[in-house]
Amino acid sequence: QLLCPPWGRLHGETRFLRKDGRVLWTLMSVSLVQDAQENPLYHICHIVDITSRKADVERIQALLREKDVLFREILHHVKNNMNTVKSLISLEASREPREDVRKTYQDAVLTLQSMALLFEKLYTSDTFNKLSVRSYLTPLLAQIVHVFRPDPPVRTVVQGDDVMLKSETLSSLGIILNELTTNSMKHAFEGVSDREITLSISRKDSLVTLTYEDNGTGMPPTVDFDHSPGFGMFLVKMLVQQLGGSLHLNRSAGTSVVLAFEAELPT
Repeated sequence: QLLCPPWGRLHGETRFLRKDGRVLWTLMSVSLVQDAQENPLYHICHIVDITSRKADVERIQALLREKDVLFREILHHVKNNMNTVKSLISLEASREPREDVRKTYQDAVLTLQSMALLFEKLYTSDTFNKLSVRSYLTPLLAQIVHVFRPDPPVRTVVQGDDVMLKSETLSSLGIILNELTTNSMKHAFEGVSDREITLSISRKDSLVTLTYEDNGTGMPPTVDFDHSPGFGMFLVKMLVQQLGGSLHLNRSAGTSVVLAFEAELPT
């Protein structure tokens, strides 16, 4: 009776240099064969030439590196172009005498800002298809508030789980946050001295929940996601529907919006 216990096996890749100078890669498996009393008898060595396979892997890795560099360049150029367009719109807004048109320009600037920030975060991250929700939404919330230069200032708090999501999902969340924050900055804080906006993030399995809250005067009962004088609330509803999620509006203390959706979490 012959036994070959797991601890008597070696397995791995080995590099050899041939006499002609060429490199030879092998996949070597060595097993120790013992008798019933666990006395060693001999070794069995199995060697497979994997030189061509290693060359294929190296070629693929080189192509991936080239793709990585190219994609980073594209993200960088797109981000710069967005910032250029944002600057041009801001300049045009500063020359516009009509207040309603200036507000439209400002809304466009904020939307471009959220997209440019997403591209910047993707450009500087290790991956291109996923990103931390908090690393994206935290600076975005602060930037949106800063555009309005509120006096008194508005504190921004982002708390909860740090969830990784795909970039296309984050793009929608960025626009949703932009619309909700813009609405608060325009309408919620009149006469409020201690101002705060809080964004809470949680995840249970694949269910992601974002809760947006301000401590302002509260949204009027005549305004909701189906009835609004502006387009922003309708846009939020449409984006949430694209995510396959649900919306809940609470007016009991300030304004609270709870967004929940099933997310395909990236690996």
